[in-house]
Amino acid sequence: MNTAESRSLSNARPDTDAEREFYSPAAAEPLSFELIREKYTEIWHAALDADVTISQKGRPDLFLLSHAQGGGQLINASLLKTASGVYEDWCCCSQFDEHSHCEHLCAIRQHDALGLVTIPET
Repeated sequence: MNTAESRSLSNARPDTDAEREFYSPAAAEPLSFELIREKYTEIWHAALDADVTISQKGRPDLFLLSHAQGGGQLINASLLKTASGVYEDWCCCSQFDEHSHCEHLCAIRQHDALGLVTIPET
């Protein structure tokens, strides 16, 4: 499923060195929470430490995250798991724009593992 919020699966190459570090040609390396937990521990732990409320809104793949810190900042995100086990994702935060993964998506995945929210499967 490719929604308006989903990351594009194009072959367009990134322009900067920082973008190249996280580049996955044609989504050859889809979002991997295991990789984030092992390689980008600061993002994984930020999600673990966050005082965040997550609710599902509208479509089953849409989530609204509300941070207790920062004056209740609201974050919109989309996350679903395909039948082949690949996650399709999007988040409105700048961390996602820069790296194609973020603490918000990790928080949704962590809450799903605890049974607090449900990531839909297609």
